[in-house]
Amino acid sequence: MINTLLAISILLLPTALVTGPFLTDLLVVLCSLLFVYKIYSENLSKYLINNFSLYFSLFFIFIVIISTFSLIPFSKHNFRDSYDLSYESSLFYFRFGIYALAILFISNSSKLFKKYFLWSISIPLFIVCFDAIIQLLFGKNILGFENISHNYEVTGLFRDEKILGSYVIRLTPVFLAFYFLKFKENFLTNISLYIFLLFFLFITFISGERTSFFMMVILILLYIIFLNGYFYFKSLLIVTIIPFFIFLSIISINFILDDEYINKIQDSPFVPNFLEKTISRNIYQTISSFGYYDENFYFFSKSHQSHYETAYQMYKSRIFFGYGPKMFRILCHDDRFTPSMDIPSKEWTGTAKTYQCSTHPHNTYIQLLAEVGIFGVVPVLFLFLFSLFKLTNNLISKILSQEIKISNFNISILLSIFINFWPIMPSPNFFNNWISAIYFLSIGLFLKEYIKYYK
Repeated sequence: MINTLLAISILLLPTALVTGPFLTDLLVVLCSLLFVYKIYSENLSKYLINNFSLYFSLFFIFIVIISTFSLIPFSKHNFRDSYDLSYESSLFYFRFGIYALAILFISNSSKLFKKYFLWSISIPLFIVCFDAIIQLLFGKNILGFENISHNYEVTGLFRDEKILGSYVIRLTPVFLAFYFLKFKENFLTNISLYIFLLFFLFITFISGERTSFFMMVILILLYIIFLNGYFYFKSLLIVTIIPFFIFLSIISINFILDDEYINKIQDSPFVPNFLEKTISRNIYQTISSFGYYDENFYFFSKSHQSHYETAYQMYKSRIFFGYGPKMFRILCHDDRFTPSMDIPSKEWTGTAKTYQCSTHPHNTYIQLLAEVGIFGVVPVLFLFLFSLFKLTNNLISKILSQEIKISNFNISILLSIFINFWPIMPSPNFFNNWISAIYFLSIGLFLKEYIKYYK
């Protein structure tokens, strides 16, 4: 009975992610409680005796200790005590480690999970994608949510949350992992995979989330490089991607050479309205955010660079331990951490007084350096580097000795880890419940092959 409830809770997670953080975190907590009861009632302590449990426990204890020492009163700004804010992220963070172990357990023991997980992830994923297309074409999705038309961004079932692209890019490799597990390689699976990836690429493009779009491009290139077999699939992607990049390059060059080019696209009778708006917004805004039209250069954008510089100033003052989870949103107001770049100031509003402030620095590693220091960033960096090492090792083995060391299922899970923790792109708040559920879903599946426990 417990196994069935655990399996169902995990199977419902991809759907819960569409509804938002509440149901998502509720399922994570339920999985954790069920698995703790399972361990206690059936003496499954072997699942707690492994490298992951040790490293995660050390990380959890570390961030709780850091939160304990993050008491910095900001009463003049009506902030509650900062340790309360920091404890929100750290004190119950252990649930994600137990949740990952529950996925390890259920993937080893539940036939229900193995049989239905592909459907549990593909159904909400494709519903979200087709709903986005409906919103793109008709201005409203199946629930009547309107498009964010002033920015020409499609959000679909996520309503006013701009996370459609993030949802698609982060679940794509997990979906493909179970696709590889379910279907054998043949001409039909080659064509299907090609269609899936181009379809997901299109969805991330119309979402207006440039980071998700570029990460999908990177993911496609990684599949071309690392995937075992699937010659026709890779060939079709190469034939498609190269002209696509040439097309985008030509348009980008025209934007750079002629800043009136955006008006020419919008006035053209041959370009569909939704395509013109999406292309012009993504390319023009990308070029301008890097500072080209200001005759300057910013790391992704002026606001991103100011966040990074502020976080870096925080890191320099506490190199090893940081200031505690969620402390960036408070300390970014401190004059000690003001970035050196010229940023227009705003009056205090209770949420941000300058462009240097936000809820997080929008980069996982920079956030971890500022909030938990070098000791806190090492486990995440190790996970990323380990996935890169295993992928590269398998590729070298295939080239030199024609030996395949890891399956396509594991390659896809490793690519999921790689994409989630890729360092050179803006990223969500590391301690956010919604994104943590996605991270530890991939980590739980990763544990199945790469974490050994005592039998």
